[in-house]
Amino acid sequence: MPASMDGLAGYLDSTLLAADATATAMESLAREAIRLGCAAVCVNPIHVGRTAHVLSGTPVRVASVAGFPLGASPVAAKIAECRFAMDEGATELDVVAPIWAAVSSEAAAFEDEVAAILEATRGATRKLIVEIGLLDAAALELAADILNRLRPEFAKTGTGYARPVSREDVAALRRILDPRIAIKAAGGITTRDQAESLIQAGATRIGTSRAAGILGC
Repeated sequence: MPASMDGLAGYLDSTLLAADATATAMESLAREAIRLGCAAVCVNPIHVGRTAHVLSGTPVRVASVAGFPLGASPVAAKIAECRFAMDEGATELDVVAPIWAAVSSEAAAFEDEVAAILEATRGATRKLIVEIGLLDAAALELAADILNRLRPEFAKTGTGYARPVSREDVAALRRILDPRIAIKAAGGITTRDQAESLIQAGATRIGTSRAAGILGC
């Protein structure tokens, strides 16, 4: 089956966030995503402009990150990263939530930051990263309750830095999230079976640096 006819491709955010990733690598990733029919290409803010240029006129969207990967930068810095990425052509933003606040049960700090980010990025598709691998049940409930009130377009399971995502992570998040909030699963997804299992558990977007391999291309 040609990649463009593979329904799984439309779930994939083809991702390259390595510190040593070059502009040439970003261009190659974008061209590959067009060929495969991916949903989006996710890159660091500095590479958004070049990536957007390659993807211009195609259905593949440009995503970027903010506060990546720890979520411990000030909210003003995250907002500045988001605005820079949007100005450069990103329409989707994967923003690391203040994980420290969820773990510390500082609900007001978590809510205030997420609310400020959502207010500052109207018009973009926002994916708030909760780093589920670092949260116990209480911290996850705190984060989900706040996201349910503020309603970003997506909650994202993690950055991939804590541990690989599991089917159980996605299922747990789906149980407690407002059904109007979609789920992006990310972290260590390298096979088609993994991706399909996560989709069955409730994910509607998959972040991966192995899109071609997952699709067998």
